[in-house]
Amino acid sequence: MKIYTKKGDKGETRLLYGDAVSKDSIAPEAYGSVDELVAALGLIRYEQKLLPDDREHILRIQRELFVVGAELATSKDNRPKLKPMETLVTDSMVEKLEEEIDHLTEKMEFQIFLLSLVRTVFLLNSIGAGLFPDVLKENVLLGKN
Repeated sequence: MKIYTKKGDKGETRLLYGDAVSKDSIAPEAYGSVDELVAALGLIRYEQKLLPDDREHILRIQRELFVVGAELATSKDNRPKLKPMETLVTDSMVEKLEEEIDHLTEKMEFQIFLLSLVRTVFLLNSIGAGLFPDVLKENVLLGKN
């Protein structure tokens, strides 16, 4: 089976359930950024300084972010098709995610975690992954206001 069509995509991409949107619309940017965050967290999860319990917390956060990505990749018309906790974020998921973040920031030195994330971002950018939009790179990572 070939993975290309030779027809071009006319600058569009498909959302969950098949709706077409422009590649420069907010939806692909949003779910793409979430996906890249999941990848960065995956690299951090293998940081040697992390305890196995902390790795498990990060893995749970990654799994929750996949649900966020699914919801972001769904058009308004297809939102009724989403399933809570599988493709639709619920209030309980948000609460659990906040607990996971609180656990990691209390247990670990948050600065070490943040430095690991920043180092990972720069690593991914250096190999062309384009982890964050340019405005975030300039304002957050490089400390510009």
